[in-house]
Amino acid sequence: MGEDQINHAEHLANALQKLIDSVSYDMSGIMGQGGNGGLLSSDTVRASDEARLVLFRYRGDHE
Repeated sequence: MGEDQINHAEHLANALQKLIDSVSYDMSGIMGQGGNGGLLSSDTVRASDEARLVLFRYRGDHE
């Protein structure tokens, strides 16, 4: 795997981890604190948009 591919993979993994963490927080909080009862926060929507952009760039470089 080339350096450029590794860089894209790291960006994609980081964006997806951020999205996963945001969804988990919105669903149940952390250690019983916080959470939005399943409602999406603006942070989660933003994380989803960031993941979408990273994936779009990744796919654009690999077609």
